[in-house]
Amino acid sequence: MERHISLMRTARNQLLCIPPSKQSPEYSAIFQSIQAYLRTQCRHNIVEDLIDIHPECSKTIYYCEYCEITFDYTDEHLKRNTPP
Repeated sequence: MERHISLMRTARNQLLCIPPSKQSPEYSAIFQSIQAYLRTQCRHNIVEDLIDIHPECSKTIYYCEYCEITFDYTDEHLKRNTPP
């Protein structure tokens, strides 16, 4: 993983320590800027995983193993990384 992605991921994760309801507009803008940077600059490697919702139900999630951004099934990054 490239160092700049690792550093931005760490900064984003630190910003997550303050809940959105307690963030100032400026704080929120910084968080959104880092998210945008990671979405566009990371060479995503999408991982498919299952998380347990409760003991009898799981949900499939997709995330980048480098920047840890989650993706929807319909996301363009996911479509590009899915084998034909």
